[in-house]
Amino acid sequence: MVLLIYTNEIIEYAHFFRTASPFLYALPIAFYLYYKNHVTKVFRKNRIENLLLLIPIIHFFELLPFYLQSASVKRQYLLSLVNNEDDIREGQEKIENYFERETKYLKSQFRQQDLAKSINMSRNNLSYIVNEVYQMNFNQLLNKKRIEVVIKKTKCER
Repeated sequence: MVLLIYTNEIIEYAHFFRTASPFLYALPIAFYLYYKNHVTKVFRKNRIENLLLLIPIIHFFELLPFYLQSASVKRQYLLSLVNNEDDIREGQEKIENYFERETKYLKSQFRQQDLAKSINMSRNNLSYIVNEVYQMNFNQLLNKKRIEVVIKKTKCER
C-alpha cells in the first residue's frame, strides 16, 4: 500500500485507497487482547474491551460512502490531492522570490511554518515542493540559502 502511494500508482488502483485504515485501528486492539489473553492468562473480557472493538467498526462505517463510490470518482479525488507540475513551479517561484526579497529567514527562530504563512501555502505543500524540487528537506534548504547570503556578503566586502 505504501509503495502504491509513494509511486503515485494508487491513482491507477484507486479502489485500494483508504482500505487499510480500519485494519490499522484494529491492530493495536488485537495486540492488546492477545497480550491480555495469552501473556497474562486473563481470559475474561470486560465492557470497555468490547467497546474498543467498536472503534474500527465505526471507522469502517464512516468510510463506507467512500468505499461505495466508483473507481473513477476515487481516481478524481486522488488526482486532486496530487500536486501537478504547474502548482510545483508556482510554489518554487514563491519560495525563490521569498528568499530573494526577505531576510527574516536569516534569524535562528525562522521555521517552516513561518515561510508557509509568508507565501500563503500550506506547510504540507511547502514540504512536498522542497522535497521534490530541491531534493532536500526544509532545514537543509534554509541552511543552503543562509550560506549563500554569507558568501554574497563576503564577496561584496572584498
